[in-house]
Amino acid sequence: MSLLAGEDGLSARVRRSARPAFLALLVATLVTSPLAGVVAAGAATAPSFEESITTVQQGETAEIAINTTGASGEPVQFVVGDADAEDQNFEARATVTDADGDGTVVVRFDTDAVDEGGPESYLTVAGDDTIENRTELAGTDDPLAPTAYDLTLGDPADPTAIGTLALLSADGESPGDGETATPRPEHDGTTIDTTDGEVRVAPEVGQTIAGETTLDAGTPVSVRVVSDSPSSPFLVTAEATVDDDGTFEGTFDFSDMPSGTPIDVSVRTDDRFLTAESGRIVDCEPECPTGTATAGGDDGEAASGTPLSTDEIQVRSPVQVAQGDVARAPVTFGDADALTVTLGDEEAVNYETTAVVRDTNGDGRAVVVVRTDAADDADRPVLAVAEAGETRPANVTSETTLDGALDPFEYDISVSAGTAADGEPDAIGTLVVLADDGGAGGDASTATADDPPADPAGPNGATVAADGGSGSPLTGLAALAVGGLIAFGGVAVFLGFVRN
Repeated sequence: MSLLAGEDGLSARVRRSARPAFLALLVATLVTSPLAGVVAAGAATAPSFEESITTVQQGETAEIAINTTGASGEPVQFVVGDADAEDQNFEARATVTDADGDGTVVVRFDTDAVDEGGPESYLTVAGDDTIENRTELAGTDDPLAPTAYDLTLGDPADPTAIGTLALLSADGESPGDGETATPRPEHDGTTIDTTDGEVRVAPEVGQTIAGETTLDAGTPVSVRVVSDSPSSPFLVTAEATVDDDGTFEGTFDFSDMPSGTPIDVSVRTDDRFLTAESGRIVDCEPECPTGTATAGGDDGEAASGTPLSTDEIQVRSPVQVAQGDVARAPVTFGDADALTVTLGDEEAVNYETTAVVRDTNGDGRAVVVVRTDAADDADRPVLAVAEAGETRPANVTSETTLDGALDPFEYDISVSAGTAADGEPDAIGTLVVLADDGGAGGDASTATADDPPADPAGPNGATVAADGGSGSPLTGLAALAVGGLIAFGGVAVFLGFVRN
């Protein structure tokens, strides 16, 4: 989501000024573009945070480093918290100055002293630098609550830099008062998907950031993206819900963000910070992962993410996956402690495998893992099970061995209570294996000659699109044409003004 289209991701005071700032920027760009080189040459570097996310535990002192290169000797307003944000209810401000000229100011924020006195007691700076005008707009008589607090430099309504203080709850293993904590997640079972160790998104609409967690299905989480570039600061947030298989996914619009911008991504619940990863906005092809297929409802629409009921035996359906990838099909146990899961049908599609899945932690849920690339590997079963964030082998009782991966087709997922599939199954779902063109091919070698071809658009007419995919080419051309006309008009107005 962009700074304007994704207003829910910003604090209230930033939203109030976003639209006027954008209009002013648009006018300035159209009128002064011929002078852009001259302006850029003389522009000073704005202060910025050296780390966009600072992590400490309750009772410890956060050391927040500010890069003042190009602004040494000039006062900079520092703000921690947001009095108007319901999840923070705290805000303190101060003016800091790089008095020793080393290009850095380190603000020390003693979280243990917030409820003991005024900002003079918990906001200080290191070394010979100076701090003045310390004020507290919203304080607390209790220990500072663990959550993510906004950090800004400059005018809070139009900041020059944005960061985050992630305050973790104390766990009894704190290094002690006055020390800087080693950053670590509050919930070790939460991870963010990365590519070669970093989060990669494109400067486009519909970009997703996903991950996995051991939190309960249905738990709401926030995925927060903060720019790590002082030249293009932004902060956007997407709300997500943990699905039955333990995954979550936030969708963003980065179309207004420049390629190459470094970012920091964090995940949190309402009351605690979970985990964080670094990344960057890059031009995809081939660096960014493509969009993944998603589960859909019986009417062909995308699944709502509503958790399956543990009161009865159910299986999420349909589940779509690209040929060669791994699919995840959540199941619930009802009153049973074991389920017999059968994928495929030997008579219908010339492939069938059966496994027994057990509810080992008593939560009534598990995820059937389908490795579509393992159908030709006798030592690596196609079916496995994931539970509480861990994947383990399933008790496979039978399996057809093929000459390659599962072919693009629709396969039944039959689920029965107990350790044997006697009689009619208690629940039936569908696994749709997609070909490279996004369709479930009907001429697959596993299908018999009498089988009808599958709908290339997916089951029940559902379609699967890659993240960041574009719509009609005409739309892009029209937008380009309109943009050109606006720019031409702006230049014409500027030249007419000069001539007059």
